[in-house]
Amino acid sequence: MAGLDTKQVANNDWGARIKDSLEDEVFNDASFRFKDLFGNYTEKRANRVILSLASPVFKKQFFGSLKVKSEESIDIVDGTAETFRDVIHFIYTEEQIKKYGKVETSGLLINLLDLSYFGHKYEITSLTSYTSFVINNNLVIDKNNVIPILQDIEHYKLNLESEYFIIKSKCFTFLDSNLDVIFNKTGSSDQLEINDRNFLPFATMYQLLKRKSLEISEFTVYKLLKEYVVCLVGKDEDIFKKEQSIVLTRLFRELVDFSKCSLQQIDAVGEDSWLPKDFLLEIAFRAIKMNVQQHQPIQRRGLPDFILFPIGESFGKKKSIINSSIKFEIKFKINKSAMLVLKQMCFQRFVLSQGARTETIRKEIQKKHLFFIEPELEVKISLTFETPEVEVEVVNSQFETNGLDLKLFTTKIPTRFSTLEFISIEDEIEESLMKELQEFLDCFEKPKGKGFQFENSKLPSKFEFGAPSTLPPTKT
Repeated sequence: MAGLDTKQVANNDWGARIKDSLEDEVFNDASFRFKDLFGNYTEKRANRVILSLASPVFKKQFFGSLKVKSEESIDIVDGTAETFRDVIHFIYTEEQIKKYGKVETSGLLINLLDLSYFGHKYEITSLTSYTSFVINNNLVIDKNNVIPILQDIEHYKLNLESEYFIIKSKCFTFLDSNLDVIFNKTGSSDQLEINDRNFLPFATMYQLLKRKSLEISEFTVYKLLKEYVVCLVGKDEDIFKKEQSIVLTRLFRELVDFSKCSLQQIDAVGEDSWLPKDFLLEIAFRAIKMNVQQHQPIQRRGLPDFILFPIGESFGKKKSIINSSIKFEIKFKINKSAMLVLKQMCFQRFVLSQGARTETIRKEIQKKHLFFIEPELEVKISLTFETPEVEVEVVNSQFETNGLDLKLFTTKIPTRFSTLEFISIEDEIEESLMKELQEFLDCFEKPKGKGFQFENSKLPSKFEFGAPSTLPPTKT
């Protein structure tokens, strides 16, 4: 019984024994080192076998092709000691981490994303499933954190694509009906203002203003875009004298549908005297033409941001019930990136896999769960229910709605999946347009390029697995 303390001997629960062993240095033969900003090192130890059972990457590091010597520590250079402790704690317990019971600040969300990064790096599916659960269920988006979150998550776009788009979708959904709260000038209900408090990266602002689900008018979109440009170049600049300013009129054409403005709103744009006269004349003629055909009232966008595919009903010609089953497999792919939306349901086990990514949920989806779906790559959903579920046979296999194409590789689905719901992801700004905008900003004496250039400074461009700390430092 050497190496076991009284607490471990008395505990007959195997999971509790594994958890308790983390505190017993006799078992901990793996060492990880972390260097802080002041050059000081801290160490975290754990058991090689337990880590390897949870992670195929750890298994290679300790017993395979990446094997390090038993006396060597591994330097972790792409994360903090605190986050790595959470990784090890989760491996040993697979318990929810208390501090993520409610995520209300950008700082705490960034810690969660760092945890998810390690989950992907070490291929710990249970950990990445857990962080996805937290993002879907415990992340609270409000007027105080939505802008900091949208600013901070840009650093994770390349390494954590799925998490990035789910968070961004939740933020955009909040902004659809709360844009005035974020951008209204303090003390005013109709004046807009862009400042350091609510400034968004341009690529993000572009996608936001393209959304047809925004509950604002086209005139408000115009005012917001104008304020954004003014924030970048200043109020006193006659920006349209610059030859490169043609990119701005292109931008306003893309983001603002002036034909849906009322004559009163077009008149206000004209009185503003900010846009070039020829462009003002163009939109004025268009507005007059539209109002001659049908008087345009002041209207908001406010279209639904979701797409429904009734695959088991009108499109699929739902047939008679064939069977009932507790296990189902649904396979499909779509033509462009989107978010699959699943709402409250109970089951025994749910597994979604696409490429190398797998997400597992047990027992239930509490409210709504988003899954990022990559384009042109088959998705497989494996479902196990507690009780038999009625099967529906689907005849059609291809569907198209609002530019989103769905191809189904399954002919039998459970009744609750007879309609699939997706949230489309806004197209990103074209690289050529972004380049033209940057060239335009560079024309000014004091260009404010914030929001245009992004480098992934938070995370490495590729996973760094660390090197034994006994190796000599790399010369620079």
